[in-house]
Amino acid sequence: MSGPKPTPFLAATIGETLARLFPGGTRPGTRNWRCMPHFPTDVFAAAALLLDRGDVYRAVAPFGPPRHLRSRHLVFDETERRSWIEAGEAWRHAGLDKPGALARIAPYWKVLWAYRDEPLNRDQDRTDVPRWWKAALALLVIADEACAGIGFDAGIENAIAEPIFAVIEGDSHVTEPIGTDDRHRRYRESLDSLCVMADPYSVRVLPKARTPGVGCTLRTLSRHLALLPPRGTVELSWLRNPAPVRRDGDALNILAIPLPYALPAGCFRPIVTEDSPAHADWGWFDIDQSWLRHERDKKAAAGQLSDFVRALIERAENDTGAIHGVIFPELALDWPIYDKIVRALCEHAPNVEFLVAGSSGDCSDALGNFVLTTTFHEHEGRRRAITYSRAKHHRWRVDGSQIREYGLGSALDPHKTWWEGNDVVARQAGLNVFRERSVFSVMICEDLARSEPCHGPLRSIGPNLVFVLLMDGPQIPQRWPARYATTLADDPGSSVLTLTCLGLMERTNAMGRRAENRSVGLWKDDVSGAIPLHLPRGAHGLVITLSGKQVRDATLDGRASVGSQAWRYHGHQPVRLENHDYDRFRWIVG
Repeated sequence: MSGPKPTPFLAATIGETLARLFPGGTRPGTRNWRCMPHFPTDVFAAAALLLDRGDVYRAVAPFGPPRHLRSRHLVFDETERRSWIEAGEAWRHAGLDKPGALARIAPYWKVLWAYRDEPLNRDQDRTDVPRWWKAALALLVIADEACAGIGFDAGIENAIAEPIFAVIEGDSHVTEPIGTDDRHRRYRESLDSLCVMADPYSVRVLPKARTPGVGCTLRTLSRHLALLPPRGTVELSWLRNPAPVRRDGDALNILAIPLPYALPAGCFRPIVTEDSPAHADWGWFDIDQSWLRHERDKKAAAGQLSDFVRALIERAENDTGAIHGVIFPELALDWPIYDKIVRALCEHAPNVEFLVAGSSGDCSDALGNFVLTTTFHEHEGRRRAITYSRAKHHRWRVDGSQIREYGLGSALDPHKTWWEGNDVVARQAGLNVFRERSVFSVMICEDLARSEPCHGPLRSIGPNLVFVLLMDGPQIPQRWPARYATTLADDPGSSVLTLTCLGLMERTNAMGRRAENRSVGLWKDDVSGAIPLHLPRGAHGLVITLSGKQVRDATLDGRASVGSQAWRYHGHQPVRLENHDYDRFRWIVG
């Protein structure tokens, strides 16, 4: 005798999903969902959410599957796809105030609303293709094409972009001065969604840089917009430069400074607390940044470090031409020194477009393990800087094998497991627009190795460049940074640059457990193998030369674009201090 049949799962309907996405209605003051949203970003949010929650994207088949699979796939022809693209382009050129531009689009929304009582997840034994599938796909493609170039200084004619930013930015891009001089400012709030009516606690939408060339996922289905998780998982910040940026095709010279050059074992200090039992097999540690202190002239240390950076930039520019970016490893600086360097670059380095560094403090005077990113621009004849900061997402766990590899046994008991004593605060990810169609993001050490919570959103957006700041050993293809960098290079096609400090690497070399190596960085992109970046003895930095190349990205529905930017490696050159500078900065370089 058979038992009772299980109660079927009651899936959310299309109408319920739209009502949750637009709690105030699809248009201001309406409280209904019959009309299509006014903004293409809201249309994209609705269509992408339905295709995602309904598990529909996997059925997209633009070129026609074998006949025996057609009943289970969303099949469309080139004529249909071309009509969707043309409708999106027309919307983009007409703008939001031309109702006629929506005449070709609204019928697809009517189909969705006609199916409002349809469950998103259909019974597994059904073989028909609901009509709303194609309507949702059409709306996604149309909205995606309508938003081409949005969020970038890409030179794409788009009558929709500025009206959207005018509505959604409001106070979201407000900056405030740091100190009394407004040349250096910080983001008070930043943009985390392009949607106007869609609830950000349901989903968010941001611009997109690269579309993965592999896999069958929702992120392979769009070219210009990315569907992202709701607020409360990862705080995302889309950081536009307030002034025009340079062309992607221009060379990009990045000066990598692997500070600290020496790292005494005593910099790793156990944290002793009253409730930490002596017999525990784990403990906490912090890092003393002794390399930032000049024993004889503590007040002048920040000024000397900023002068050191300027001297390296000057030496580099004598050899390779303009330096456009400067990058330091994890925990290389503290906030006062970083602020001093930013102000010096404002005054004396007109070619530098951005600065990236790991720091023990941020612009709000918090202490911990941070990444700081600053972009520079001209405003009313003066160079200004805007800084974004966010904390590390994961703690560094140091075990016995690492203690032995780095020669830290005199500071940390190798029989214990040690955890970095930094707060794990709300997770954030910044996306800095730095060229016409290019955006970079930054990870700190374990952020690269641990996929949660930021890898998913970053893969959806596809930053053109990802910088990874490390306190690690040599950057060679056989070690973990290369393995995890490869995953981002494959999907979504980001170019990845890792950078570690020389000090910890020299400790590894001194232990003699492996062949001596001074590869302070590693480059990986979507077409080349991992390239170690070697720092010769006597050198104090590396200039890494990149160029932007237009590449062809293609979406799952068959749309191709040659406007995507990929950054390619062209070589690196060591930078050495002038002889007359060496004695002055000996306390820095060791």
